Amino acid sequence: MGLPDCLRKPKMGRGKCGDMAVSSATHPESIDRPAVAETVSRESGGYLLFHPASNGTLFLVWSEREVDKAMAFFEPKKSVPGFKFKVNGGRQEIFRNLLNDKKNYYEGWCQFFKTAVEFNGECRLLAGADTAPLKVTVAFLYGTTVKKLTQTQTLSTSGVVAIGCVPMAQTTFDVRTMHRELFLGSARQSGAALAL
Repeated sequence: MGLPDCLRKPKMGRGKCGDMAVSSATHPESIDRPAVAETVSRESGGYLLFHPASNGTLFLVWSEREVDKAMAFFEPKKSVPGFKFKVNGGRQEIFRNLLNDKKNYYEGWCQFFKTAVEFNGECRLLAGADTAPLKVTVAFLYGTTVKKLTQTQTLSTSGVVAIGCVPMAQTTFDVRTMHRELFLGSARQSGAALAL
């Protein structure tokens, strides 16, 4: 007993097993290539990046690979149009001149996560948040439940009714529950918040 002829040598046309045999000389691109699903990075999505240009600028960077020094990340669960990854290298300016107007810095974080909500993203902080010019605490409000974003836990944006960002030293989000209006008002006193 040996192998059927169709498994011994590649041939053009139909082999005895009924499968189409393909010559590797005819289709060299099929040799030693991993499947497309294996080449797609698990870190494809939106990244929040601070750049010192223009007295401090926050960018949303759409990338298929991890972005160095990014402060936050969301993995979209809805399809993202391809042009978002290509136009301006995937960079979209959120706010500039942040070191003169710190409110806009906190607002920029909220805008970033608002985009994550639009794409039903799963969010987390990254190591760049530790070296950011202003360290922050970001929280999502689910109904009346407050959940803080961390580097170790991913949070879904499904069911988020508000986003808040405050200076890290603030204890605004050190609670388990809060009504929406109180969440928004408390966050806006020292940082920023968005109702969704």
